[in-house]
Amino acid sequence: MKLFLFSWLTFLLLPFLSALGQFQLAVFVHRSPSWHLASSPTAQRQPAQFGDFIYCEKNPQSWWPAQSVVDYQSGSVPADQVALISELPLAAQKVLFDSVFRAYQQLADTFRVQIEAPKQTTQTAMRLVVEKFNDEKFDPLLSEFADYFRKSQDMATLQQLFATLWADRGAQSEMPSVALAQCFANHPERVVTALRRLDTAAREAMIEIIAHGIDNQIYLDDNEKLDTDQNLRLKSKLEAIRN
Repeated sequence: MKLFLFSWLTFLLLPFLSALGQFQLAVFVHRSPSWHLASSPTAQRQPAQFGDFIYCEKNPQSWWPAQSVVDYQSGSVPADQVALISELPLAAQKVLFDSVFRAYQQLADTFRVQIEAPKQTTQTAMRLVVEKFNDEKFDPLLSEFADYFRKSQDMATLQQLFATLWADRGAQSEMPSVALAQCFANHPERVVTALRRLDTAAREAMIEIIAHGIDNQIYLDDNEKLDTDQNLRLKSKLEAIRN
């Protein structure tokens, strides 16, 4: 079985990943969470919305070191108010992925409609809303999707992700290609089945996203040696969908 190693994006993120250390993506599970910035220990605790994401370093203590997902401010959070995404039950992860993917699709659809609106201010305001949601919710959570799909093989949520990415076509983020390339490497037949359910335009767009991700991956074989043929094998399976 071939193992996914990393993409060129990893190199760009190395300083950030080194800074995070053992930090993992978590979600607030308390309806009135709070967290305290270590940089300003006298500051009052500020409430965060239910479902906000944050990077945490799990430990046996009652408070975990934390960093915000956008500006990476350091702080700490009560351990009983957050849950690591990877440790949530698969059913709970599905709810989380579906809700975020659907919400982002709706925002992207609204923005595409407003592109044709006569008021530039309306477009600008909506674009900022979409970008904020992408930075705070969609992209961070998408980094967890390949592991979820590897375990669940959840076709419905994969189809929802395709619909979301189609609504947001033209976006510049690299995270979708990384996530979908990992999904394809783990379960190519399942991804192919999902792709065949799309109409031609959406299918071609998703194929291009996956192909871009495959081109920027490095794979190891079971002996942890570089497998230079894996990219070719995966690209061949992907290209077969066009035939």
